[in-house]
Amino acid sequence: MKTAHLGLCLLASSALLGCAPESDCLPGDIDCTDTSNDGKLDEWDRQNDPQLLSERLEYRLASLPKSGKINRPIWRERYAYTPGENVFWADTYWPTQEGSTNARWLGSTVKSPLEKYDQAFNSAAGCEQPAARCGADAKKNWDQYIACAGPAASWHAANFQGSRQMYDGVDSDGDRMVDECDGDGIEGWWGLCHAWTPAAILEPEPKHAVTQNGVKFEVADIKALIVTLYDANEALMLGGRCNGELFSTGPNGEREAIDPDCQDVNPGALHVVLANFLGVKDRAIAMDRTAGAEVWNQPIYSFKVDKMDVVDGAKANACIGDSGSKYTRNDKAKKLYEVTTEVEFLVEGGPEARPIGMDQFLSSNTYHYVLEVSSTGKVIGGTYCTDSVERHPDFLWAPIAVSQSSYGRNPNVDIDHVRTLIEKSRQAE
Repeated sequence: MKTAHLGLCLLASSALLGCAPESDCLPGDIDCTDTSNDGKLDEWDRQNDPQLLSERLEYRLASLPKSGKINRPIWRERYAYTPGENVFWADTYWPTQEGSTNARWLGSTVKSPLEKYDQAFNSAAGCEQPAARCGADAKKNWDQYIACAGPAASWHAANFQGSRQMYDGVDSDGDRMVDECDGDGIEGWWGLCHAWTPAAILEPEPKHAVTQNGVKFEVADIKALIVTLYDANEALMLGGRCNGELFSTGPNGEREAIDPDCQDVNPGALHVVLANFLGVKDRAIAMDRTAGAEVWNQPIYSFKVDKMDVVDGAKANACIGDSGSKYTRNDKAKKLYEVTTEVEFLVEGGPEARPIGMDQFLSSNTYHYVLEVSSTGKVIGGTYCTDSVERHPDFLWAPIAVSQSSYGRNPNVDIDHVRTLIEKSRQAE
């Protein structure tokens, strides 16, 4: 579902700290906007600044909505939009082990999305794909394919996320075996979810097959090409990437300190961003829904606060796994709330010749945390309760656009050609 590294061209990274600055103004605070200074009055460092996701944020807990969802698609300003159309669309994450968007998803005799693109736009007829992506003859067969395939398909087979490790004739994972069929160092969760997520948010779903320059592109073919473009994308990020296990283990098996990057996203930031983006602004936000090393990016569709109770220090501590009656995580916190919030998000589907929309692919997680509120009623931080310490979003991010640079993605797929296919697929047949 994910790639070993995020394919994001991140403009910034941030996380809400567990304590507030001396001023009651918070980053991007709607109460503190100063247009003469681009809305920034305080000087939180760039790693810890929610304003990097949005300015004019509402922090007052009493003013934050307790539910919200995406009602209108972002892409409606660029494409013809019919009210009621899905705001997102599901798709496969195009696993790296299976060839990603160069996979022949309709069977061995039907060209892959990239092979079809080469035929239609790169004047390259291509050649047959090898029957297996691994094994004793894999290197010879794939070397031949890379030499005879069109530029888009050839680049993907040779370069995408190290896929060539499966057929390079080298022991890539150090197990004394060569090109074995367990991936040879390519994990099963690697793929293009980091590209599908912004694509599903920022582009409309194709409605029907399109024939271009004599080549028929099914709906999933067009989606695959959109996702290929978004392999490099511009986005804003809140929270750090957890690159390891959530807990380290001591010599006797005991759990030691949590990696700080694995405590993100701070639940105070999560609460504020969900309420502002989905409840106030009707703006899309995405998340890595797993707190550990694997990355599973998903578009967030809705949120709903199911519980919000004022608690004392003892009850807050019991929830987060601390002892005693005094809450010590944040001495600026004057009121504490125990909160459970359900977040609904889109999960992956499979490649299909027809549109599959989103309704059948919605899932949800519930997050449990203590919310920290200042004397003026503003959210200033939070701590996950013990049942959510290992089960919360790793980071949030706001997709913006396809990257202006092709660095890191297939350079032989042109955005104008792909958008031509999108436009044609949305016209009446």
